[in-house]
This record gives sequence, structure tokens and C-alpha cells, in this order.
Amino acid sequence: MNKTVIACLAVIAFFGDASHADPRGIGSCEATATGSQTDLEPLKVSLANRWGGVRPHEWGVSVSGVATRLCTSGNDLALVFHACGGSYDAAIIDLLERERIPATIFISGPWLKAHPDIALRLTANPLFEIANHGLRHRPLSVTGRSAYGIQGARNVEEVVDEVEGGARAIQAVTGRRPDLFCPGTAYADEVAIEVVKALGYVPVSFTVNGDAGATSSQAQIVDSLNNAPRGSLVLLHMNRPEGWTAEALATALPTLKDRGVRFVKLSRCSFFLSGAAVRPSSRHK
Repeated sequence: MNKTVIACLAVIAFFGDASHADPRGIGSCEATATGSQTDLEPLKVSLANRWGGVRPHEWGVSVSGVATRLCTSGNDLALVFHACGGSYDAAIIDLLERERIPATIFISGPWLKAHPDIALRLTANPLFEIANHGLRHRPLSVTGRSAYGIQGARNVEEVVDEVEGGARAIQAVTGRRPDLFCPGTAYADEVAIEVVKALGYVPVSFTVNGDAGATSSQAQIVDSLNNAPRGSLVLLHMNRPEGWTAEALATALPTLKDRGVRFVKLSRCSFFLSGAAVRPSSRHK
């Protein structure tokens, strides 16, 4: 049995019927993932007892406790790709492989459900590391706040489902458990981020929004890449092949290389997290 078949069977085992992925990347796992989550109940109770009564005061993509830039004195830059749902921009991966550019790829449950074979192939490539973008690609709230029209988690228990469920889905397909987490839409409140850390994951956002969900023009994306400060986490998207991200990245890479930019994966670096330098290997699961 080849690896692609194994990956597809793993998706069916975790999510149920894998033929109905929501192309918007919103909520397609709602009905099918709950069976794999039943053993999370004691953890949910424990974390809800600790954080359920705490009222959040922050909401956004860079709240307290989230990593937003590298701790470096060098000319390092991290390309951070989101696979939110929908399609797959193969041209981006082809370019990164051809140019030997490392990257960190955050995969959501809906995207994983639609593309288990690609997730498995990306995992096997040492250029890339796979990270967790949430089981249902939801904003990470403990009060039900929304972002970009997407309903967020409503309480601590749903935060646990989103974070731990996403990690377990990735592990079921790829055999590797991710250390890094970024919420769907990247929006979160600071209480939900404390739950992420209590689960043992490193919460990550970005420094530069490089392509605005792959809706920016080629010139805008090139400008974002060329002007990213050293130590930046540049957010790009690999689920919208109709966008200009691949073309813009191909245009910007020669300039960045000429300037001596060193591209890094997040797992190979320390990065800024609430004023402290931490590494993903410090997780305490």
C-alpha cells in the first residue's frame, strides 16, 4: 500500500468521509471530527476550570503571548505559509523546492482533509515543516468573537478542540505532531493564547502580512517581501493559485538573495514571545 493511499485512509479514519471538504475552509470538519476528540474531555474540564472565568481584553493578530518576529541579529527571514482551505498553489511549492528555500507551512483541518497526499509529501521534504492552523480554521476566542466573517471558538472547550484537534489530525495523516500553532485568520484573544500554551504549543502569528490572503497584486506582494525588516515572519498563502503570490515570490527572491537574506524555518530559530526568547522544543507535553 503506497503512502498516498495510507494518507487518504488516515483522513477518512479521523474526519469521516473525506469527499466533502468545504472549499472556503470554514467548518467542514464540524460533524466528523468530534469522534476523535472524546478523550479530550478531562483536559477541557481542567483548562476550563483554570481559564473559563477569565475575561479577555485583547483581540487581534498580535496579542500578548504570540510570536511575531525572530530573535536574531542576522539577516534572517521566515516565510510562513497558510493553507487555510480550498485549493493548492503548486507553483509556490515548486518554486521553493527549485530554489531550495525553507518554509513553515500552517495547515488547517479543511485543507488537510482535501489534500492529505500533498500534506504527506510536504512533511517528507526537509525544506518544510508542518504546523497547526486549527481543526476548523476558526479564530481563537473564548467568547465567540469573529474575524473576516468566520465565527470564532466560543469558550475554552472549543479552543481545546480547535488546537489539539488540529494537531491530532496532522499527526494522524503525517505521523508527526506539530509544535507550532496559528489560529485560523490569525485572530485570537490573550486568554485563548494562554490555553494554547497550556496545551504545550507555541502560538505564532506574523510580522508582515505579505499577500493579504493572496488577494494583493503582484507589485504589492513584491514590495512587502522586499521591505520586510530583518527577523520578520512574512505571511503568505498557498491555497489560492488564482492569486499572485507565486509570481511575486519568484520576482522578489533574486533581490532578497542578493541582499544576503537567509531564509529559515521557525523550528530552527528562537523568536520573540512576550519579551522572552523561546524555542518550540521547550514545549512540555
